[in-house]
Amino acid sequence: MTESAAGTLPVWHDEGRRVASALDAVGSALVVGRDPEIAAWVALGIARAQAEQRRVAVADLVGEVAPLQALVDRDEDPHGISDSFLYGVSLNKIARPADAAGNLFVLPSGSEAVAVEEIFRSDRWRRLASGFREVGALLLLVAHADTPGLDALATSVDGVVLAGDASGALPDAAPPLAVVGAPTRRPRPSVGRAIGGAKDARDVREARESRADAAESETIADGTRTPPNRLAAYVVAAVALLALVAAGVLFARQRARGDAGPRMAAAVSDSARRAAADSARAAAAPPPPDTLPSLAVENAADTVDRAMYTVQTNSASTETSVQLPANVDRATLPAQVIAPVLLENRPWFYAYVGAFRTREEAEALRDSLASRRVLGDESGVVERTPFAFLIADSVPAAQAPRRIAELERRDIPSYPLARGNGLVALYSGAFRTQDEAAFHARTLQSAGIRPRLVYRTGRSL
Repeated sequence: MTESAAGTLPVWHDEGRRVASALDAVGSALVVGRDPEIAAWVALGIARAQAEQRRVAVADLVGEVAPLQALVDRDEDPHGISDSFLYGVSLNKIARPADAAGNLFVLPSGSEAVAVEEIFRSDRWRRLASGFREVGALLLLVAHADTPGLDALATSVDGVVLAGDASGALPDAAPPLAVVGAPTRRPRPSVGRAIGGAKDARDVREARESRADAAESETIADGTRTPPNRLAAYVVAAVALLALVAAGVLFARQRARGDAGPRMAAAVSDSARRAAADSARAAAAPPPPDTLPSLAVENAADTVDRAMYTVQTNSASTETSVQLPANVDRATLPAQVIAPVLLENRPWFYAYVGAFRTREEAEALRDSLASRRVLGDESGVVERTPFAFLIADSVPAAQAPRRIAELERRDIPSYPLARGNGLVALYSGAFRTQDEAAFHARTLQSAGIRPRLVYRTGRSL
């Protein structure tokens, strides 16, 4: 970025405010440009204007882009979008409050590269965008114009804002919601008004921390930062409200629509239901350690052969209800998984099939199951479920059926994944996040089994 461009960045923020009304009727938008800082300033301008009337989240899909990073305390928690999409960290945990009113949040990029095709092409964006739209909130995604997968990301949101130079980007996309060209410098940059006179990204955090009249959610009486647990409570409360309302609205609309878009409706409904449960658990007082244990991943350093992806075949409030129909030959299906979780303080059961290293492998299984009519109308969602409980390792494959039957008699569903050399590992459950796994850990404890949470590794038999 040239020096002259850097000098006009605060004016780009003002230009974002100027076009913000073009997004009044949408729930999500991609803000894209070849200068990431310009795109971020435009997004912040839009976000601050929109936050005067609704809740707004701005996601950094560039990677520690300065205007957004200045609003994030990395010493507090390094996790962000990449950790959420790659490893299942809850969005509730990564959202950072960025205004006094509690309406504006920043979703930082995370501890790993975020501008990668796998994240940009994720189906999860479509579900998130739908959830924000349903509750009247706004999700803004800041991205570089040349990132692989940008075209797929653009189709997952309600529209695009072009910020600065974005020539040649998204040639097949619909007309943009707004185009922000080179602004004319104004006598007093709007960012100075918005954050107490800060002139560039390096001053933003200092200005936010030193304002004597900052709201209680940002500072306490003596000028020190609000304790992290209080900030977390504010974030959780806001996201929980959005998620709970989204769950109710989506459920009602799904019932009203009948079979219109059943597979997408199922994905969105499950996403909203899980988000609401995640938020409700986080907002509640921490349960006793012997009730919902705090779980650490035992093989966090083991990055080889992780079985991250699976196909959801059903979900219901009882384990019996998620079982495959009797006419399905289960012997032909790989890694049949029952995953009990706690949703809205009640047990909920997910049924999955398969355990794969890549999304493409899971999608191939889903298509095969659909052609065999194994899947119902509201199933077949590819999910990322990297976590499971390791029950036994290095079990001779010939002994696996007997061990699985023994566990079944103790009401512990389990399944094998091949380790090679005629050995298998036995797992129980499959979970998107460590928090989601906590409910099943209690079940294992009750059965006298030490819960060992791990990243699933191995191959479906």
